[in-house]
Amino acid sequence: MIASVKTHPNIYYFDLEDKNQIVIYARTTIAHAGKISITGKIIAVKGGSKRPGAAKSEPYTEYHMLVDEWKPVD
Repeated sequence: MIASVKTHPNIYYFDLEDKNQIVIYARTTIAHAGKISITGKIIAVKGGSKRPGAAKSEPYTEYHMLVDEWKPVD
């Protein structure tokens, strides 16, 4: 699920250290291939269910992040 955020037009899948993944939205391009640290605000993105067999009308929420700042991590 992807949202449209005018203030943060750059969309990325961000891999967490625990192997999970979240969607992040940045104001500027993140052009760093290594590890980064991000800070920002968590937002709820709502839509239809993604579970197989569930009705699309069933509510579903994912939590994404609006990135205010990022920096490379050594």
